[in-house]
Amino acid sequence: PEVPIGSEVTNGPKTKVNFAFSDTEDSYSVSLIEGFNLPIKVIPNDSNNCIVSTCAANILRACPLDKQVANSVGDVVACQNSPLVMVRLCPLAVVDELSSTLNTRHCNSATSYMVILF
Repeated sequence: PEVPIGSEVTNGPKTKVNFAFSDTEDSYSVSLIEGFNLPIKVIPNDSNNCIVSTCAANILRACPLDKQVANSVGDVVACQNSPLVMVRLCPLAVVDELSSTLNTRHCNSATSYMVILF
């Protein structure tokens, strides 16, 4: 299932966490393909064999003007997908098709996960 993060942006760009569960292996990623609104980290509890997926940077500060999404009072609350900026600031997140292959993590199916919003 996909988990959109953040409530201030209803129909706009959102940071997403993607999980796929199976009997033998889980896959998970932080996705910025549809945009960014909050830094986030996914930490598998099986830290010996599993890798963290994260976008810990506040991309809103570096978002190009033409990609910014503002709320009703003019505050920038989200950033539309901007791969060059996003891959530089969040190299472990999925920002396009190539990074989907590289940055989708895999772990044993018995693992539990902690999702942290910054």
